[in-house]
Amino acid sequence: MVAITWFLVCYDISVTADGGARRLRRAERYCTSVCERVNDSVYEFHGPEAVLQRLVERLRALLDFEVDSLRIYRLPVPIGKYRTVYGPDFGSDPDLPLVF
Repeated sequence: MVAITWFLVCYDISVTADGGARRLRRAERYCTSVCERVNDSVYEFHGPEAVLQRLVERLRALLDFEVDSLRIYRLPVPIGKYRTVYGPDFGSDPDLPLVF
C-alpha cells in the first residue's frame, strides 16, 4: 500500500521579472491540477511522495530561482487533527480515503 502524505506547497514568483507572469500562470495551472488551492500561491498536496516529487521537479523546471522561491512543508498526519479552518473550506475531507 502506498503511503499518503500531506504537504503544504508555497511559491513566490516575481511577476516584475522577465517572464514572471508566464511562470506564475504555468505554476498555478500545474499546482491546481494536482493540489488543492488554499490561497493565491499556497496549496495542500495529499498523495504519494512519488507524485509530490514529480510536482517539485516540474515546479523547479518552471521557476527562476534567481528571483522566485518554492517552499514545501510536510504536514502532520492525521491532518484533520491538526488543521483548523475558519470560513469556507473548499478542500476535501482529510479523513476520507484519497483515490487516484
